[in-house]
Amino acid sequence: MDRLLAAIDRRLEIDALEHLRIRVPQSEGKLLSQIEARAHILKRTYRDGSVQMEVEAPESLARVLRPYAVVRRARK
Repeated sequence: MDRLLAAIDRRLEIDALEHLRIRVPQSEGKLLSQIEARAHILKRTYRDGSVQMEVEAPESLARVLRPYAVVRRARK
């Protein structure tokens, strides 16, 4: 399924951008390289062996990044 989605993504002319806040372990070098190459990184911080980023990513990459999404806690 992943190979099929990747093939479809390569053929698509339009790939809408999605704003995401993510936390990715630094051990995920391949994924971090994809983010670097395909997303616009708005903010990046390093903490506890992870990279936290705010990015604008094409939908095709955003699907891969959703498991790493960070949800902001409401302030009291």
